Amino acid sequence: MIEVYIDGSSKGNPGPGGAGIVIKKAGTEESLSTHGIPLGHVTNNQAEFLALNHALTEIKTRGHCEQPIKILTDSQLVVGIFSQNWKARANLELVIEIRGLLKEFPQLTFAYVRGHNGNPGNELADSLAQRAAETQKGNDQAGEKSSSVSLRSIASLQRTS
Repeated sequence: MIEVYIDGSSKGNPGPGGAGIVIKKAGTEESLSTHGIPLGHVTNNQAEFLALNHALTEIKTRGHCEQPIKILTDSQLVVGIFSQNWKARANLELVIEIRGLLKEFPQLTFAYVRGHNGNPGNELADSLAQRAAETQKGNDQAGEKSSSVSLRSIASLQRTS
């Protein structure tokens, strides 16, 4: 099974946003992929949805659609909308796009994890999202950009904090 931790961040809500994604083999510490993705000017909910969208796209690109996948997030909204049939009231285009992507993953499940509670995967996804959002401060018109924030840069940030 593949575990995918996702988190979104918006500095200002709306404001500069970032997505954090950690893809790993379940039961191991081996990360297959980690990403911090600047998202431009977004709300927190948009950042959470975009984190999921980017994660699904990454998994699809790696050819893992048929494998059992568990999405772990601290967003109750993401879990509710995409696994408990909650009705989306905003960001409808993005929700529709994600629902289309989800059809390509027959063995995908969602799980809620409490944020800021010491879960290493969630903490790393949060750090990646925060750092990606921070890179855009003062540049609210950044648009949607993609770039990865390395684990080394996150580790050095954590050591200096």
